Amino acid sequence: MAIEQIALHHVCRSPEDAPLEVTPIDGITANADLVALFSQFKRVFNAKPGKRFGRFQDDYSSYPAGNLLHEVIDGKLAFNSFCEKVSKELATHASGLPFEIDSHILYVQETIEQGQRLFVLFLETESGFSINRHEGIHASDHLSLTRIDMGAKIDISEWLSENNENNYFTLLTNRTSAKAGEAFSKALGFSNALDIEQDTATFLDAIERFAANTDEKEASLIKKKAYDFCVEQHKLGDSVRVEELAEVVDEAAPSRFTEFAKTNLAEFPADLRPDYRKLKRLVKFTGKGNGMSLSFSSDLIQNSIVYDENSNTLTILEVPKTLRQQLIEYFHKKNEGKQE
Repeated sequence: MAIEQIALHHVCRSPEDAPLEVTPIDGITANADLVALFSQFKRVFNAKPGKRFGRFQDDYSSYPAGNLLHEVIDGKLAFNSFCEKVSKELATHASGLPFEIDSHILYVQETIEQGQRLFVLFLETESGFSINRHEGIHASDHLSLTRIDMGAKIDISEWLSENNENNYFTLLTNRTSAKAGEAFSKALGFSNALDIEQDTATFLDAIERFAANTDEKEASLIKKKAYDFCVEQHKLGDSVRVEELAEVVDEAAPSRFTEFAKTNLAEFPADLRPDYRKLKRLVKFTGKGNGMSLSFSSDLIQNSIVYDENSNTLTILEVPKTLRQQLIEYFHKKNEGKQE
């Protein structure tokens, strides 16, 4: 990873109907500390659930961020000028939307093995205390290393490629700050292009139907491999490419899965963004209600855990040790009480 360009802005607005103030922070350089900090922020951003995936708006006159970024790539616009213009777009779209904000926006253009990317991250702060030998203990604010509630990632190389899948743009906003998120989305000209619910349903259908054609042990392994792969891709902030997935679920014959998907599924895109949280059913059964909360590995069903559909009963043949101990203690105490 190499940071090519970097900028930091302070954005502040209070009260909620006041103009949003943007102040560039001078002297920001990609030293070792900042590179380490940015790497941590990326991990937090990539691991966040609930992101949306899409593309730039086609209307560059109303949403100029995409056109401005093109000018940066072409060398017609300085990176700092681009960042200032985007921050001013945020101030413009904030007008009429009631919200308060006091944050810093980190703009980073980086180069990785796969190409160039742009990150725009809102940095959160936390209150704490520090010790100074001259001033003693005093309150201070510091950057949070575990919170990124609003941000964006644009895969520049994917965007500029001839065969982009219209999901090169990743957007993260927070429901508790919906109005700020709306202004941010418009400032960057984000257009939603993917149906996460549909991608999730498509993925689950493909894996479950493919696994159904194998024996029980292999089916369980296929589902676990598919789930683990999706979780890993989510942590990296990457999509699930079917060719890579095929190599994971069937290392000996990767083409078997791709051919199955083409033959048996009406639509199966080459690139998916399933919600990894909803894929747990591939490896676990979970349920909650009537005072109970159950969760167990799917490979236990009809083995040490048996379900009877006719009577709607679940029988646990091998009770976990800790649960067994609790039950024994409970009934011993209960029996002692009856004897007294």
